[in-house]
Amino acid sequence: MKIKVLILGLIFLVLIACDKGIENPYSLKLKANIVLDGALNEGYIGDWTTSTWGFAGYVKNIGNGIGFDCVVELQRFSDPNKTTLIDTAYGFPANMGVIAPGQRVRFEAAAVELGYAAFIEVKITWKDAGY
Repeated sequence: MKIKVLILGLIFLVLIACDKGIENPYSLKLKANIVLDGALNEGYIGDWTTSTWGFAGYVKNIGNGIGFDCVVELQRFSDPNKTTLIDTAYGFPANMGVIAPGQRVRFEAAAVELGYAAFIEVKITWKDAGY
């Protein structure tokens, strides 16, 4: 009898030692990944009554989670080494609301008109909803 208990105990210990655990599918981290989608257009934005110079474009969530509070920051530099910052413009896709996976959202950002020779850097930030 003692041998049976000892063997069952050893089997139980081996199973515990080899257990890698079962991954809970609901514990997977869902993350947004919001990127510039298509060309960044520079020119007059807005309707004919409030037209102003700036940028317009689209962002797209290519991640598997929901993103929100998205901000597109466009910095205009005078030189390719980006040593002199001339202007910064901000666009707010979806009015800083929710951007679902696969969703494409338009934004506009007012800026100083300096022609097409300046160098532009685009930064996109957002928060992850976690679902």
